Amino acid sequence: LEAFFKQYLEDDFQLSPMRATRLGAHRFDAQLDDVSAKALERRSDLTRRTLEQLPQKVDYQKLSRDSQVDFEILRDSLKLDLWLDETEQPWQNDPRIYTGLATDCAYALLTQSTQPRETNIRNAIARIKLVPALLRSSRENLRRPPRIRTETAIQQNKGAIAFYETELRRLIGDSPQRGEGQAAAKGAIQALRQQQVFLEDQLLPLSTSDWRIG
Repeated sequence: LEAFFKQYLEDDFQLSPMRATRLGAHRFDAQLDDVSAKALERRSDLTRRTLEQLPQKVDYQKLSRDSQVDFEILRDSLKLDLWLDETEQPWQNDPRIYTGLATDCAYALLTQSTQPRETNIRNAIARIKLVPALLRSSRENLRRPPRIRTETAIQQNKGAIAFYETELRRLIGDSPQRGEGQAAAKGAIQALRQQQVFLEDQLLPLSTSDWRIG
């Protein structure tokens, strides 16, 4: 069970670098989640495949009761992830996800990581450079989200712009990498301003679905 779970985490971290960072796996700190349609399908495929293989590769009856509980937690978590992907479809219906990723990708490293400061700054800059691609994918993915989610994302996106205009400079401070950080921030700001126009002018009029899933 332990070996199976470690392999699942390894596969998952490669598709979800932000989750890896939050869980303390720093090998992926210079990468940002690919949220293109093909990448999201690979995530769902991994969840589906792991759920199918779990009872095939781990004999539930031979586990201790404590390990059986771990087995059940993993199984039910995978079921929930798959159900959310198929039913709630958050990548199509929640623009807040993308705004959160666009800022947390740098903020988490610069304020929470225990890696050396210059390492965190270098990785944050690498991620910031990927923010425009993240937001382009969001515009391709989003369909007709609930209006309240789009309205919230509009406000969050304004905060993301302010983060890159002011707060990031403070967090990087007098690092030798500050020039590169400011250059990367300019690209992110431009992409976020484009996202603001998209959210307000294009997505908001289409935001007609109900946030309740029934």
